Amino acid sequence: MVLTTFCACLLLVSPGAIHIDLGQYVGKDLTKLSSKETTILTSKLKAINKHSGDWLMAADPFWVKPYRMGKIEWLYLGINPCHMTPGVTWFEAYTFDANWNLIKAFTVLNGYRQFFESQKLIEDPWIDQPLVKIHNQSAGPFIKAKNGSYKPLFHPESGITTIYAFEETNATLLSIQDGAGNLIANSYTLEKPAIGPDISRRTRKDWLQDLKAADPVRNLAFLVWISGQHLSSSFVREKNFSREPVGESLTYEQLVSDPTVINAVKTLAKSPNPWLKRQAEFALKQFSVRPIDKD
Repeated sequence: MVLTTFCACLLLVSPGAIHIDLGQYVGKDLTKLSSKETTILTSKLKAINKHSGDWLMAADPFWVKPYRMGKIEWLYLGINPCHMTPGVTWFEAYTFDANWNLIKAFTVLNGYRQFFESQKLIEDPWIDQPLVKIHNQSAGPFIKAKNGSYKPLFHPESGITTIYAFEETNATLLSIQDGAGNLIANSYTLEKPAIGPDISRRTRKDWLQDLKAADPVRNLAFLVWISGQHLSSSFVREKNFSREPVGESLTYEQLVSDPTVINAVKTLAKSPNPWLKRQAEFALKQFSVRPIDKD
């Protein structure tokens, strides 16, 4: 089944000077707010992002926590856990400066036919900023295994874990793994990915700059994308189907066949940073997999 363009959108709101003090919510478990308290909070968020809740159901508030990166001091997280099948889970993340001026509002898809299970704000010595870790379980369909139990047809039985970083202008997917921590390839075969930020406006130059940057977050943005599943530029695009645009397929094909790119990824595979090393090694293995050129 093809995920529609409507469900595969990413919203970025650049608000200018919008001020909304969420200090009273810092450190609280917002999932335990009363219905009235939740309504008050979501109305405040609606004032920030007029598109909040447009996707049939609003995201459930989870927390407001310190998140120090550049001008960012606070991060709000709300998650829509996917209430129906087929459906998509997604989250809202709003970044604020020290004076509670909104820096950026993000809405990011995080899994088609997946139910949200858990989230956590984590820190890692190799990444110089906090990270948001989200785990989902499959919403099916399921098939019967030889032992009589049922397992997901398309997803790992252990679920899917995604890890994100937020900066003043970007939300970045740093890793996608199964529940056991094994790296898996994200899919970029739709017009916009069902997991992760919209990358449709990114150019070849943008990707190369990420690859060459002295910044593991930007390096990982490139590595996750280059190690993902892509359509061939020769793949026949049918009308009214969500497909990776030909231009993006061409960009992928150009980069994955560029010897300088291959050498740069090989260099990252030797990095002392375990995030870069693992993802670069995974990317190199994926390079031998041809882009999808037929259903």
